[in-house]
Amino acid sequence: RVAALNNRAGCADAREAYPNPRLPVTVAPARTAPPVTQPAGGASFFDVHDEMLAVLDRAGRFTAINSAFCREIGRPQAAVAGRGFLNVVPRADHEAVRQAFAECRRLRRPVGIEARFQSASGEPKWIQWQFTPQPDGRVLYVAGHDVTRRLELGKLKDEFVSVVSHELRTPMNGILGLSRLLRASVVD
Repeated sequence: RVAALNNRAGCADAREAYPNPRLPVTVAPARTAPPVTQPAGGASFFDVHDEMLAVLDRAGRFTAINSAFCREIGRPQAAVAGRGFLNVVPRADHEAVRQAFAECRRLRRPVGIEARFQSASGEPKWIQWQFTPQPDGRVLYVAGHDVTRRLELGKLKDEFVSVVSHELRTPMNGILGLSRLLRASVVD
């Protein structure tokens, strides 16, 4: 990161880019990354990840899908390949997904939305989708995270606060009324 900032600033040394002597800057020597190895059994990160991952072409059709995604939709990869992403979200959410695709491609940065999803078990779920464009715009990388439980807990919290607020307000109204009567009778 320091090297990238230095290059951007046109400085050869980090101390030139950040001349403040109170902030010590150390420049770590360049390291070479260890070679990437496949996990045992030859599976890739894409395949073993427990989140829903997919790759879509320009038209929004699946070109790759991981096993977690297959489990959620209850179909094998071969049955999904070439089909549109809109096939896995309810029709009511199609416009939101289309807008997210368009914004992602237009801005050339990741865009996230929450949309419903029908799981293989038939259970409706809410999925937080993130669409990330490849720099040349030819494909979109998709990651999906189940947020159904979080949304359910949010609803429960809102209901709890509403009930507690009502239960506290009801006796307080009586206490406030009695205190007004007492104050009025003391003044008389």
